Amino acid sequence: ASNIEAVIYVAMNAFHQASINYTGQNLGAKQYERIRKSIGICAIYASLIGITLSSLTYLFGRQLLGIYIVDSLEAIEHGMVRFSYICVPYFICGILDVLVGGLRGMGASLTSMLISIFGICIFRLVWIFTIFQIPEYHTTQCLYQSYAISWTLTIIGQAIALVILYRKKAGYSILRRKTK
Repeated sequence: ASNIEAVIYVAMNAFHQASINYTGQNLGAKQYERIRKSIGICAIYASLIGITLSSLTYLFGRQLLGIYIVDSLEAIEHGMVRFSYICVPYFICGILDVLVGGLRGMGASLTSMLISIFGICIFRLVWIFTIFQIPEYHTTQCLYQSYAISWTLTIIGQAIALVILYRKKAGYSILRRKTK
């Protein structure tokens, strides 16, 4: 299942790369409105690609998993469970990557990395040592749920950082007026 999901990730990651490049180029040209537009367009396209490919993957999941698993229907069913919790909402990860690309393109790689470490890695560790330890939640599905939740929380952090940095670079004050 992970190998199949990697194909979807590569397709969405193209918009992450585009986000970095367009943001950096437009930052250098001081075309701030283009930064907003390019990040928005990249997020929309990453979502559309993610939703389309994830839906097709889930729809044809048993056949796709059958390429890798030839002797165990139980293993295919486990793969389908993973698809339902990780692959179906995978577009969220695509949006996250575009925001990360926007921050990196604006020169905030360290900020982006730290938000991702806390929002994804540390959140999932906390999840494992708290929620997952509750006997009725000690399931594979519970672990898989942490993916979409951590992506969503990290999107919030990345978006906040992106807005703050954008306003700073574009010369906007807290009151949303352009300063001279």
